[in-house]
Order: sequence, then C-alpha cells, then structure tokens
Amino acid sequence: MPVKLNHRDSGTAGAPVVLLHPVGLDLTSWDEVVSVLAQSHRVIAADLRGHGQSPRTPRSTDIFDYAADVAALIEDLGLAPCTVVGVSFGGMISLALAISRPDLLRSAVVSACPNTIPEAARPLLAARGEAAEAEGMDAVLDESLERWFSPGFMGAPQVLRVRERLLADDPEDWNAGWQTISRLNLGPRLGEVAVPVHCIHAEEDKGASIDALRSTAEGVPVGTLEIIAGASHMVHIECAAEFAALLKAHLAEQAV
Repeated sequence: MPVKLNHRDSGTAGAPVVLLHPVGLDLTSWDEVVSVLAQSHRVIAADLRGHGQSPRTPRSTDIFDYAADVAALIEDLGLAPCTVVGVSFGGMISLALAISRPDLLRSAVVSACPNTIPEAARPLLAARGEAAEAEGMDAVLDESLERWFSPGFMGAPQVLRVRERLLADDPEDWNAGWQTISRLNLGPRLGEVAVPVHCIHAEEDKGASIDALRSTAEGVPVGTLEIIAGASHMVHIECAAEFAALLKAHLAEQAV
C-alpha cells in the first residue's frame, strides 16, 4: 500500500516536474535546483518513504514500493504526464517508476545511479545500512560525505546541511534504503520503458560510473546521456546550476 509522501509544490503552472532525492537526504537537497526550475515549471520536490517528513513505516526494501509512493503522489496531485527526476536512490526510483507506471510520465531523468547492482557489490552496499543500524549514523557519516562530494567542496554550507541531515536520520530508515539499493535489478526490464530516459553522469562520481549510466541510456528504447564535467556524486547539490540548466534543456525538448 503506497504511503502519502510529504512534498513541496513550487513554481508556475508550467509542465510539472517531480524531484526525488538520494538516500538519507530530503526534499531540501533540491532547493537550489528548484529556485531555477520554478521560474518556468511547476516543481514538486518529495520526501521519500522513511525520509524527511514522510511516513517512516511501513519500511520496505522493494524499489517498486518506493515508486508506487511517487505514483500515488502524481495521481493525487493530478500531475500526469510529468517528468520525474532522480539522483542516486531517487534515480533508481525514477527508473522503477518508468518501468511500472509509464502512463504517468512524459519522461524520466536519472543521474548518479546504475540500473542494476552487480552481485559482488551487493554485500558491501547492504553493509552500509547495517553499520548505521548497529553503531549509529556517526559510523557512516564521514565515509558517505567523502564518497558524495569532491574534496574542494567539503567546506561548503551545503555539505554542512547534508551532514546535519544525516545525523538526524533514523538508522533503521537508512538501512532500509541501503538494503533496497543492494537488491536493485532493473536491467532486465529496461526494454519495457515506454518514455524517454535522459541520463546525466557526474564525471567524478565515485558511486556510479559512466558505464552504469551508459547502460541505462542504451538499454531503454529511447535514451540519451550527458556528462557534467568535474561533478561529484551529489551532482544536484555541488553543481546545481549546471544540473538545472540540463534539466531545463531536456524539458524544453519534451515540450516540442
């Protein structure tokens, strides 16, 4: 049963865009992107299940449960057809939504995420969640930030806000997200995607390689790929202006 997601609705009456954040964060991670997109589009930033102010239970480790929550939000707000945009965990959910409910979408934009986790990597990713549940969020904080942001950006106020967000997270919710990620296996279903999928690769991403994004772009019937030079995993935070510009260009293409 889908849960009712907390969300923030901004902008004009233009074509709607739904934004989905990475694991452990919340809708505020999109603030700088929203400030640009809301000038020309209706922008809905959502807190995923177990994140921000959305319900914490029931917890799930099924990516399609998270996608069903977003589908319910789109239907409740009458947004279809819309573009869904996701980074990292949010990108995985966006791709799952494009597989399960293409009728709700105009297109999907995914960044900083694979479509499938290799078998050898599954235990490592699951362990990231388990470590927090066993030892608290402090146990995963520094390693996460170092993986997510470039060294030169570590002193930025945006990183401080992410640090505070992670420390406030419930370790059980963090673990649920990482167990879901560790089970990701959408590759065999990419051919079912009936909407365009635009992939944005962050050049210096330590979490998702160019090959991972290329696999999605080439695996769906209609896929494209762009690269943001020098960008880290949290590309929508560290390179918000560049990310927003690519989104605006994609949305303009879809409007034609």
